[in-house]
Amino acid sequence: MVQEKRRFSRVHFGIEAHLMADKSVYRTGKVMDLGVGGCLLGITADLKPGTACSLRFVLGNADAGPEIRIDAEVIRSEPEAIALRFVQIDPDSLFHLQNLVRYNAEDPETVEQEIEEHPGLR
Repeated sequence: MVQEKRRFSRVHFGIEAHLMADKSVYRTGKVMDLGVGGCLLGITADLKPGTACSLRFVLGNADAGPEIRIDAEVIRSEPEAIALRFVQIDPDSLFHLQNLVRYNAEDPETVEQEIEEHPGLR
């Protein structure tokens, strides 16, 4: 039996994401799983575990809407997906990320408890 390593709930959310890694930019509208500690993006890229990257989610209007900016690292690379662990985020982006997960979760009470117990990313 595989032990679950995730510490945070995940939600499925169709939001545009831009991943910057190894001097390349990958763009996707398919965020397969999103949580306050990491995500799984539907991106085909040859990125090794441990690769440092930055991630940007555009909320609302791409020109004027708020953004979520996160420093992350690759934890797993699959043929059509990249799993990321979030390592650093500014307070405004964290606020927006927590709200995205909180309001799109099947069990918002569990997410609220996770946020209270782990106010940062780790």
